[in-house]
Parts: sequence; structure tokens; C-alpha cells
Amino acid sequence: IDKNIPLLIDEAVLKIPQMVEILTKLNESKRKIVSIKSYVRYTVKKLIVLSKPNVIVPNLKKGALDRVENYAFDSKTLCWIKEKMLENSTVATQKKWFKRIFLTRKSLNKRTCNEAELEPILRKYGFVFVDTGSLSVVEQVLLFSHAEIIAGSSGAAFTNLMFCKRGTKAIIFMPVKSPLSCFSSLASAVGVSAIYFSDNNSNQTIHQKSFSINPTELDKYLASIEK
Repeated sequence: IDKNIPLLIDEAVLKIPQMVEILTKLNESKRKIVSIKSYVRYTVKKLIVLSKPNVIVPNLKKGALDRVENYAFDSKTLCWIKEKMLENSTVATQKKWFKRIFLTRKSLNKRTCNEAELEPILRKYGFVFVDTGSLSVVEQVLLFSHAEIIAGSSGAAFTNLMFCKRGTKAIIFMPVKSPLSCFSSLASAVGVSAIYFSDNNSNQTIHQKSFSINPTELDKYLASIEK
């Protein structure tokens, strides 16, 4: 494709520093980026539509059940992005990367679990609490690429599973038992083992509510993988 052809990017994307960081690293041919505003009609003489690296249903009709087939990933494209981001990810500071990380959501107000109750158990097994929202994309890539076990409540931070080594374990906390497979499908594509923990006492039907994970069950599971 002619390198003089610009990329049309949603204006909302360009307001997120981490998204701009990703674009800068992957836009190797330095194409011009044109910002597209919401609710504005544009006339384009020739438009080249790129294939999607994934298909993810953003919202479900009320009453509709989530299904595994709602989530599909192009593993070849994922591997290409992974390689490119790892190639371009260097941090000047001497930052320490951890083998076991817990993705804290203390600064958020949705899909939060009983972190305070689980924290002593997680720390007993060597987990370090990390807020990925405070990290650059490069730092997130390196954090996940060095980790051996990653735990936390379901959320966008688990997209970084694509940067993990094969054999890495992901422990994903969920408010409800659900066939939500966006993270497990992504994990499978890059050779990561994913397991879901849900709130067995919850009658909730949506993913956004706060919830509670049984500390004893978590303790038993973490002890089992130590053996």
C-alpha cells in the first residue's frame, strides 16, 4: 500500500496516551495519521479497509447470552504484533520485573473484588500488586513478558496476555460464571494457560458489578500449583 496513504484513526483513540504509543511503534512507515471525529460525515475518494485482528462483541442485547463464538482472534496477526512490540520495547530505567503479579483495580469502581481480603494470601505466594493504568505500553509489555503467573479481576489489562511467554499462567477473577472467552481465547492463541475464578455466591447476571472471591478456594489453588 502506497506509504503516502494516511491512516484514519478515531479521535477518541488519539486521546489515550497508551494508544498513541502503540500507533507510534507500529507505524513503521511513518504514515500520516488523520483524526476522525464522532458524528461527522467524511467523503473519501478511495478507502482501503484493513482486516480485523479480532472479532469481539462490544455489547450484547439485553437478555442475550454470551457465547464462546463471540470472540475470535487471528493468531498470526497477534504473533506479529507481539514480536513488533517486544522488539521495540526498551526502558531506560532499571525497573524490576516480577514473576508473579496481581492486577489491582483499587483505583477503579467496577468489577472490583475483595482485594483487601485476598491480598495476604496472594502476597504469601509471592504476588506483587501492580496498577497497569499507571504504566506505559512498553512497561506493560515488559511486565507481562517477564511474568510466570498473572492474577486479577477481568478487565482490559488482560489484553497484555498476548505478550506473555508460552506456559505462563493467568488466573482471572469474574463476578459470575460465564462463557466469556475473550481472554481465554487470546491466552490460547499465544500458549498461555488461563483459569477463571467466579463468585459462587453471586446471583448477578452482568460482569460490571463488584464481587467476592472465596479466599480459601484461592489459597488451595495457589498451593496446588506450587507442588
